[in-house]
Amino acid sequence: MIPRRWLVPLVGLFGLLSWAPHLGAQSTDTTRLAGVQVQAEMPHVARLEGFERRRKAGTPSAVVMQAEIERAAPIALSRMLRGVAGIQVGDSLGSTVAISRRGAKPSAILKGVGFGLVPCVMRVMLDGIVMPPLFSIDQVVPRDVYAIEVYNGPARLPPELSGMRTDSWCGLVAIWTREG
Repeated sequence: MIPRRWLVPLVGLFGLLSWAPHLGAQSTDTTRLAGVQVQAEMPHVARLEGFERRRKAGTPSAVVMQAEIERAAPIALSRMLRGVAGIQVGDSLGSTVAISRRGAKPSAILKGVGFGLVPCVMRVMLDGIVMPPLFSIDQVVPRDVYAIEVYNGPARLPPELSGMRTDSWCGLVAIWTREG
């Protein structure tokens, strides 16, 4: 006799549930479960805890989740940012960047000329690491992305992300990958 704790629940398609005393057994006893919905949380991933906490609290200006990316099946990740309020996707010296719609920011444009206004290019963070200026969003493969957080300007940035750089005037695009 096989101990009860060794019984393996086998869940089939269309809500069929059958119990088999061992993997090789075939059972004709099935129970149809009507109206059963199975929900599961993502497996615990420590590096995504902060993101999940911010997402649930509604801290980011916008969030693009893995399911949306899979549904859209974009070739380039920048396509997923084109519909996000407060930013536009553009090209800067051959890099695909997110540009804040908050307006331009002051900058020293030429030596001796003084200050001028330049497009407000948002910084990009990849798995908690702030990338160099003008990092191309399209360098990240869309199918590898778990989620994208968008922060439109410095007032929206949470403390754990705002202290990473002094140039947070334009905001931040935080990309979290599945694998890290």
